[in-house]
Amino acid sequence: MTPFGVPSANTGSPGRVFIGRPGILSNNLFKITFDTKKISTVFFYQFLASDLFQQHLQAQMKQGIQSHLGHKTFGVQKLPLPPIELQREFARRVGAVEKLKTAHRPSLAELDALFASFQHRAFRGEL
Repeated sequence: MTPFGVPSANTGSPGRVFIGRPGILSNNLFKITFDTKKISTVFFYQFLASDLFQQHLQAQMKQGIQSHLGHKTFGVQKLPLPPIELQREFARRVGAVEKLKTAHRPSLAELDALFASFQHRAFRGEL
């Protein structure tokens, strides 16, 4: 396990994770930089976006009108860090799954349309 680098923002609202380019950040965003020779960007992104980690962050948040997480609290979280080669293999597999999902998305949309038509006909007594 290794601690995260300290984010440069003051507070943030957990729940949304994205990979972006350098730019100006508002106070409710964390900018996290790390050594990509030790941590795969895809591995880190998937870890942050995981349900397990999001639930952990929810438990750490300060409650108020708008829940938030301070950078000091976020900066002390632990990250399970497998060897970089395993992280890269994980990233390759995530990429393959995303490619399959993209390829099958049109078929899923067609199936949804056919099912909706089937339901419509069934509820009108046309079957």
